[in-house]
Amino acid sequence: MHFISDHARCFKGQVFRRKLLRLGMKQRFGAIGKKGSIALIERLWKILKDALGLRLLRPLAAEDLMEKIGLGLIHYAFFRPHQGLGGATPAEIYFGRTPSHLSAIPPPRGRPGEGPMDLPFRVEYLDAERLLPVLVRKAA
Repeated sequence: MHFISDHARCFKGQVFRRKLLRLGMKQRFGAIGKKGSIALIERLWKILKDALGLRLLRPLAAEDLMEKIGLGLIHYAFFRPHQGLGGATPAEIYFGRTPSHLSAIPPPRGRPGEGPMDLPFRVEYLDAERLLPVLVRKAA
């Protein structure tokens, strides 16, 4: 397994490099002067920072950060459609599943709240950008 980064000082320190060795990871650097050599990993970090609100609310402890990153990676792999994958998620591609946007059943026509069935839940979102959906039981 590799840890890919740029040549920033924080990635060259002995403490950081020893931790990678203990984790059994090899370090790889992007090519100097080559635009886009680490673009994919930079994009992943940008998405995680934005989706998890790390720019606004910094975690108080390392455990909080690890939990947030874990949730963010699950969201990134299983719920976030990717333009480069034709609207599929990485998990759909990896597991050979038909992308959900291609197999979705269109909603019934009509006004909101009307339809063939009234579901016992509603969808709420954890953040303003509507990135992490949560199903909530409707009050009886």
